[in-house]
Amino acid sequence: MEWSDQEPVRHLDSDDPAHRSFVLPRGTERSAPTWGFAAEGVHRLTLTVSATTADGSKVSDTETLAVAVGSTDPTQVRPGDGSTPTAAPTPTATPSTSAPTPTSTAPAAYLIDDGHIDLAARPGEGGKLAFQIKDGTPRNPRWHEPDDVVIHVGPAAKRRINEAYAFLGTPGDPVWWLPSSHIAGLVWPGWSTEGFPASRVRGGITYRLDSLQGPGTLAVVNDNSMDSTVLVNSGDGLPDAFEHTAGSHSHSAWAFTEEGVYRTAFTVAATLTDGTKVSDTATIAWAVGTLDPTTVRPGEGTEPTAPATAPPSGTPTTAPTTTPTASRPGPAPALPPSAPTPTGTDSPMGTETPRTGGGSGNGGRATGGSTGGRLASTGAAALLPAGLAIAAVCAGAVAFPVARRREDPSDLAP
Repeated sequence: MEWSDQEPVRHLDSDDPAHRSFVLPRGTERSAPTWGFAAEGVHRLTLTVSATTADGSKVSDTETLAVAVGSTDPTQVRPGDGSTPTAAPTPTATPSTSAPTPTSTAPAAYLIDDGHIDLAARPGEGGKLAFQIKDGTPRNPRWHEPDDVVIHVGPAAKRRINEAYAFLGTPGDPVWWLPSSHIAGLVWPGWSTEGFPASRVRGGITYRLDSLQGPGTLAVVNDNSMDSTVLVNSGDGLPDAFEHTAGSHSHSAWAFTEEGVYRTAFTVAATLTDGTKVSDTATIAWAVGTLDPTTVRPGEGTEPTAPATAPPSGTPTTAPTTTPTASRPGPAPALPPSAPTPTGTDSPMGTETPRTGGGSGNGGRATGGSTGGRLASTGAAALLPAGLAIAAVCAGAVAFPVARRREDPSDLAP
């Protein structure tokens, strides 16, 4: 059923012979009708789709679709017409002296290697908070659990560290850089709290990187003209936490200092207006550089971990769930880099190149302003001179500073 000028248009009705078929108008790419079932249980719909080709040939296909409605356990429903598949005859085994082919035990992952994504805080079941990854644009989002996703930071992200970002390593060393504005062929990761309007929470939404497993350092930096705060730097110890304005959206730059597999364990938390603390924790797998991302297991993995990073003086010593990477401590950057070139050449981070897309989001703001002291800056997130920053603001977008601090995990909602 579809609605036209607020009146329902019936396409199919199992109780009315006059609505047993319909014609999709020529040129219609897709249709999104409303389906209604009068009772719970298993419904099996045998549908025939037919058409006449340009040369006059008639083509069709018939399939049976199984639909589990209501409280029916879909895992107990046979697909199709419900019949038991007939087993194919087993061929006679032929002796072989060759070694058996090993089979992969890694679970299937949803691979993201290009385009817009958001690390999002969304309302979950029972009023809880759900940490999910949005793949796609606001008009066509696909939602995934972080533990099911592998994000590929491909060879095109490779750059060289410049003097302004010496805290990442020796200038001239390679770094795999995802800028805060979109470049075709690279993943464009952002933050989204749009599912939680400010009226539903006290203060903002807290993102905390609890631990990092991987071969190098990860840094996340706001690199636009109005805000140049270091949000995360595993090189000077973890956990790192920052607060993002509720009901908004923003983008930051991500930097990985070595090729390999990284696993980032994030906790996303908020306090609702009634005082209830809600949170969700998940691990995201990142495949950085030339390695084959299809060989990477999503979620938590078993790669060897670098020695633990000693936390800065005064940091709570509560152990994270996995071991942080070895560090390259250094000063906060003095000025931001410009966007990397989209060609994959080993160019400096300061090379000026055109950008596609742009901005720090669709009007979202990352902010650590009035937090009542929960996320006051410790000085580790030194600001860069805004006058030297590269503008990355789309129409209507505004960015504000985000406070980063070392945080005791017990401070966040359980």
